[in-house]
Amino acid sequence: MQSDELERLEHDHAHLNRLVDGLRESAQACLRGETEPLDLRADLEEFTRVAHEELFEHFDREETGLFPYLSTTLPDLAPTLAQLEAGHDRMCGLLVRLERAFDVPDERFVADFDAVVALFARFDALYVQHAKSEGALLRALPTRLDAAQRREVARLLSEL
Repeated sequence: MQSDELERLEHDHAHLNRLVDGLRESAQACLRGETEPLDLRADLEEFTRVAHEELFEHFDREETGLFPYLSTTLPDLAPTLAQLEAGHDRMCGLLVRLERAFDVPDERFVADFDAVVALFARFDALYVQHAKSEGALLRALPTRLDAAQRREVARLLSEL
């Protein structure tokens, strides 16, 4: 079975999960008063830089390779795929807003800290829900696709 490319998509989630978990812990430490808001700012900058690169690449692979093939091959997945794509759009929008939230003077970042944490909390909740839904889809595919279809998915994803 050609599952390397599907496993890579799942591995992307494992790495991104660790990034989100790390920023969540940093935000909570800051809310508990263990660190300062400007310490979170540095973590937020690093998170958005990495997430921007990795999430956008991950979403592109799915939306240009996997999802179109699946919507044709397994049309019953169309609502699920549309929901996942909408989640991609919302997460991208939240990432852009997070990037703007730290691209301000220190005083403004500290003054807007609660709003920044709330924005990340929205991203976090959406990401966790999305990763669960997408993970379930990816784990189900080997049983839904025959050998030739799995090879085609692997070929499509390897070309991206």
